[in-house]
Amino acid sequence: MREPGAMMKATIGLLCLLGSCALILSCNRSKEGSPGLSYRMDTVMFVEAAATVPAAGPQPAVSIDTHMKMTGVFGGTIRTRAPYSIRIDYSDTGFLYTEAEFTKLGVTYDDGTEDPEAAARKLPIHIAARPYETINSMAGGNIVKTKLQVISGKIAGVISRDQPFTLQLEGNLIRNDGSKVPFAIHHQYDVVRDKSTRPWSEVMSEI
Repeated sequence: MREPGAMMKATIGLLCLLGSCALILSCNRSKEGSPGLSYRMDTVMFVEAAATVPAAGPQPAVSIDTHMKMTGVFGGTIRTRAPYSIRIDYSDTGFLYTEAEFTKLGVTYDDGTEDPEAAARKLPIHIAARPYETINSMAGGNIVKTKLQVISGKIAGVISRDQPFTLQLEGNLIRNDGSKVPFAIHHQYDVVRDKSTRPWSEVMSEI
């Protein structure tokens, strides 16, 4: 999660980049027979196989980071790269927790094989809370700032294969007084592959 100042700079930079790219794309399409800029996709994405039942208590949100990269801003190739990582995010608006600890990690593919990278990871894994501030523009030009804590990070490189798998994570959110709130996460993921060629404008609209 980016700090607000860095996010604003990145947004301004992206807008300038998109403006330049749009001009180039327009000129490119104006040439007779030109197909416009495009990207060749070579990616995988992990999506949950079924809707997740809401947890009875607080627990971090998880997603799969496939390390997606593009070779250029004016077209080219977009690829994902294994081994993939588990992204962890939790917003602590009440400033209740100092960290999250993970005491169990399992990545099991549909053929019953355990991922050796996940099995070999030394436990427990700790991700500390840190302060964060959101800035939002409201009607009338008012700026609203909200302070909170976030527990955000990665368990890197623990998914080696482009295959459906079941993720098991267990651990605790640790309160300010040292007491622990246990959680257990059990998600099943399918794989969606993309080998298509997509227009530049379509890719940029999803950034």
